Formats: sequence, C-alpha cells, structure tokens
Amino acid sequence: LFNERQNMLMEISRPLQCVCFRTSIWDETLYKVE
Repeated sequence: LFNERQNMLMEISRPLQCVCFRTSIWDETLYKVE
C-alpha cells in the first residue's frame, strides 16, 4: 500500500520532488511548519 501511494504522489507532484516517510503517526502536528 505504501509503495502504491508513494508512486501516486510522485506522479501527481511532478515536476516537484516528493519524499515519503513510513510512519504510524497520523496527527495534525505533522503538518505544522515553523
């Protein structure tokens, strides 16, 4: 499943580079930028 989603995101994000990380953390704090 991870590889499928990663490939999909990499296709969608072209020409930008996308880096995916395997994590079990699903929390809005992942999206906070400081």
